[in-house]
Amino acid sequence: MNRTQHPLDSWFNEKPRLRRAGLQAILIDEDWPEFLTRHRKWRSEDVILVRCLLQPTPEEIDAFLEEMVFDDDELSPALLKVWRQPMTRCLVGSQISSSNRRELFSFCCNIERGPGLSGFWGYGARHFSADWALFYCFGDEFNEYMSFQIRPIGFIDVSVPFRSAALLLNETSEFSGGFDSDDFGEATYITGRLDTAEIYRLLLATNGLGSDEVLNASIEELRSYRAPGTGCGFEAIEQIHK
Repeated sequence: MNRTQHPLDSWFNEKPRLRRAGLQAILIDEDWPEFLTRHRKWRSEDVILVRCLLQPTPEEIDAFLEEMVFDDDELSPALLKVWRQPMTRCLVGSQISSSNRRELFSFCCNIERGPGLSGFWGYGARHFSADWALFYCFGDEFNEYMSFQIRPIGFIDVSVPFRSAALLLNETSEFSGGFDSDDFGEATYITGRLDTAEIYRLLLATNGLGSDEVLNASIEELRSYRAPGTGCGFEAIEQIHK
């Protein structure tokens, strides 16, 4: 890491860029859950990176430290000070990040399997800099996020956020088969204040179906689009989007 730069800037500038169909995104190529488990080896630079990237609340920091740090492995006073210092101090010297992390968009797929067996998962984006938004996933379907609630995936172009996010999701897709039947996957209903067609675009990409046609389709084109060989289309998502 270049020590002349802010830890976040050095890390961000090393991330691989994705470019396709006239779009761009930035991939976070670390195994994030595995990175969190290495917290015992973190230096102050690593703590500053995590805080500047995720900007967790004081409550989330407290929960993380309680969950990850044990009595026989106490933090040094110097490192604990970095965890506790104001967020504005963590950001001093960074040329790319802003403390204004307004939500850009978010949607959540809710799953109801019966009493006590419900779950949820989803995606969201927060403003990160003038040109980029942090794109992340969340949900209790995945427990590796620990106390920070979200797992960062990458950065998306704020000028075309949904298309850029679809590019990123298609490249990092861990799911498949969501569109094989007449209904979409296991989602009972979907919440989120964005156009259903954009949710459809992102869900297609999540399942590895983010072709160039999907990435560049207009809202109107998405509403009539069905991926080859799939059992459901836009209508199935529209029915469960509340």
